[in-house]
Order: sequence, then structure tokens, then C-alpha cells
Amino acid sequence: MTGQRSSTAAQQYTIYALCDPDSGEERYVGQTAAPLGIRLEEHCRGDLGKRSARSAWVKQQLATGRRPTIKELERFWGTRKDAYAAERKWIVALHRAGRDLLNYPLPKEVHDAPPE
Repeated sequence: MTGQRSSTAAQQYTIYALCDPDSGEERYVGQTAAPLGIRLEEHCRGDLGKRSARSAWVKQQLATGRRPTIKELERFWGTRKDAYAAERKWIVALHRAGRDLLNYPLPKEVHDAPPE
């Protein structure tokens, strides 16, 4: 499989948040093995043809002359499975902290326990 990595191959991953350019509030949590600048460009260009809450928000930002910012939340070496687990952990933590995240569906952990 050229160009695809095994889910068990260790590599460096970054958990990131797309943030409101005015308030700095986290709006979306994702994970990537790419540099954050490239990932932000992918969101700003690639989301234009997609239909999701995140895509609609990115389009709205761009239409008003603003651009989402990207913030590193965590960086580590691990597998794709580890990256998905870390992403879920951050989604749950930020949701419990009151952030209005655009990640849908929310991980079941958000609904399984009361906010701390």
C-alpha cells in the first residue's frame, strides 16, 4: 500500500484544535501526522466542498475575511489507534470544559460521565 501507513506503525502525531480567530476558543479537535500549517491549509481549502458543522464554520470564517487558527494540544509518538484515542480524550476534556465543539458525533465518553 503506497502512501498509506499501517495503523500499527509508530510515527509522530499532533492533536490540534481549530480555534476562533477572534476569541481563540477551541471549536474543533483533530489529529494529524502532517505539520500543523499544512493541516490548516487542508481545512481551509478542502472543507469548501464538504458538508459538516466544521466545514460550515470554516466557510463562514473565510467568507467574513477571517481565518481559523490552529493550536497544538498534544504531540507524541504512537500509532494511528493511539492518535484516535488521544483525539477522543481531548474532545471529551474540552467539551466538559464548556467548549462549543464542532466534532460530531461526540465520543460516547461525553455522555457516559457527568462533567467534572
